[in-house]
Amino acid sequence: AATGGAVASARVFAEYRGRDGQSFASHHEGARRSRAMASCKVSSSSVRCEDESAPKPLQELYPPIEPYSTSFMKTRDGLHELYIEEVGNPDGKPALFLTAALPMFNPLIRPDPKIYRIILLDQRGAGKSRPNASLEANTTWHLVDDLEQLREHLGIERWHVIYGGSWGSTLALAYAQKFATRVASMVLRGIFLFDHEDMEWLFEHGGASEFFPDKFERYKSIIPQGERGSLINAYYRRLTSDNEKERLQTAAHFVEWEMSISTIRAPDESDLKEELKEPKFILPFARAETHYFVHGGWFERPSQLLDDCKSIEHIPVAIVHGRYDCVCRPRMAWELHKRLPMSTIQFTDTSGHSSMEPNTVDATIRALDYFGGRP
Repeated sequence: AATGGAVASARVFAEYRGRDGQSFASHHEGARRSRAMASCKVSSSSVRCEDESAPKPLQELYPPIEPYSTSFMKTRDGLHELYIEEVGNPDGKPALFLTAALPMFNPLIRPDPKIYRIILLDQRGAGKSRPNASLEANTTWHLVDDLEQLREHLGIERWHVIYGGSWGSTLALAYAQKFATRVASMVLRGIFLFDHEDMEWLFEHGGASEFFPDKFERYKSIIPQGERGSLINAYYRRLTSDNEKERLQTAAHFVEWEMSISTIRAPDESDLKEELKEPKFILPFARAETHYFVHGGWFERPSQLLDDCKSIEHIPVAIVHGRYDCVCRPRMAWELHKRLPMSTIQFTDTSGHSSMEPNTVDATIRALDYFGGRP
């Protein structure tokens, strides 16, 4: 396992047997032995090696690079134009990268640009897609169909890997379950399954509020006592009202709550305040999230993503989840792992929900590098 990752059962790093016949676990073991042998010094009388148990340096992000192509794709229903970026190697293995939050673009986690043709998409109502912050015809299943249209639009036979974190893990699973033959592997971080308990944990009393009572007090402070029976519904009403001032104030409180509980260490207050001054950031974020949450993600059953795992049991999946994630419950990552025979799971012991915490970056990049080396 990557540095800092805890193993919770013998299934952790279970065998991924592909055409190369090598498992994820044996891949890292072989790499570890190679590094150890490379550090050995041989003389006529002895062999002296460095301590193999010494901590290895954490993997870091690949340097950001500019896209080699940008374009727009009109959705089949004609209601949205979606912004697309292509990054890395135009002849590389196609990798679809899905955002961690519904309206956000351009995930910072990227795979090796020399190996992958990285595809990034602003989802409906998000980023540079048009119209901005629109909730019209904006559901999970619209987005799933958009991803399949994107694959066809770009002439890609099959995604070599799909990466999704948080909401991106939800969308990746929904897409893979509908178009299983079009997905070769997935790396999923911060699992969110749209179970009713997931939503109550995050936005109502008795879940994340138990760990962040001070932040939760501020989150609920703008909602009158009589409406606190369902805070997420109260927020949604205000975020979809005709009162622009109320929409912006509500959006700032909503985004502040989620950002404040996403990392082990509290975010810098001055940085957070600056982020919350940006209407183009906070309004699409808050409107889209509440829109999806009050509708239960448009899933037919609360456990649909778990129940439908049978269709993707053949797909290798690397799951990375922060041990102390208070946004998305670690138990749901474990439940998903148990449903997927070809999955591995790594709980990063010094991480919360954020994709940018060092041990989570390390585990995610290693998984992407591993899949990049597969046929």
